[in-house]
Amino acid sequence: MVGTANEVFFFDKSGKLLWSREIKESLAELSISSDGNYVVVTSKRQIGVSSSTSKAYLFDKSGNLLWSHEIEGAAIKALISSDGAYIVLASDTGLYSDKLYCFDKSGDLLWDYDMGELNKDSVSISLNGNYIAVASEYPSGSLWTVGKVDLLDNSGKILWSREVGESINSASISSDGNYIAVGSGEVLHFFYRPGMSLWTKKLEDSIYGMSLCSNR
Repeated sequence: MVGTANEVFFFDKSGKLLWSREIKESLAELSISSDGNYVVVTSKRQIGVSSSTSKAYLFDKSGNLLWSHEIEGAAIKALISSDGAYIVLASDTGLYSDKLYCFDKSGDLLWDYDMGELNKDSVSISLNGNYIAVASEYPSGSLWTVGKVDLLDNSGKILWSREVGESINSASISSDGNYIAVGSGEVLHFFYRPGMSLWTKKLEDSIYGMSLCSNR
């Protein structure tokens, strides 16, 4: 699967183009379920000087459009569970007031939350879609921010929250949902699913990306 400015292309492993679809607005994010059956695409459109609106699309593996929904703000992340049952979207709706959405494969909105400041690397979903890790920043006084990580289940319930320094760079959850890593500046935080902090490490430079496996 490949996205360009306004189009999505779906290839098989031999390089054969199976289908393509034009997206009217500027393409923002795209993701495919690990079973290859579903593709989620987000696009965004500028409205005036300082505001945006976005749209989310779900296609099946044959390129059929299953549903589309408008979401508030500029889409910054699109995630989908392995079987396409849960689609998680993040959008930038203003300083320290971004939004998180969760849809099912039928297009029903299961829940949404007003979050702090998000970025494209600060939301992560477990393979089965049962857990979502969200790292965000909130204002604390006039000159400082506080970083926070939340673990949610797929019903939208916040299972726990932890403060992790002043800033947030990235977050990642293991495919089985048992471990969560969060980068806050130069510090790497590692949590166990019940909310226990297992360890922290300070690196020489700021953390801008990470990925976890399920069994190490």
